[in-house]
Amino acid sequence: ASKIIYLLKNPSEASRFGENGYKMATSEFNLDKMIDNYLKFYE
Repeated sequence: ASKIIYLLKNPSEASRFGENGYKMATSEFNLDKMIDNYLKFYE
C-alpha cells in the first residue's frame, strides 16, 4: 500500500511508470513477436 500512496503523491513518477509499462508491453507482446513465438513452440 505504501508504494501506491507514493505514486499518488508523485504523479510524475506514476506517469513514468505508465509510460515504461506501455513501452514494455508493446515491445514484448506485439503481434509479430507473438506469431513468431507460437510458430517456434509448435515446430
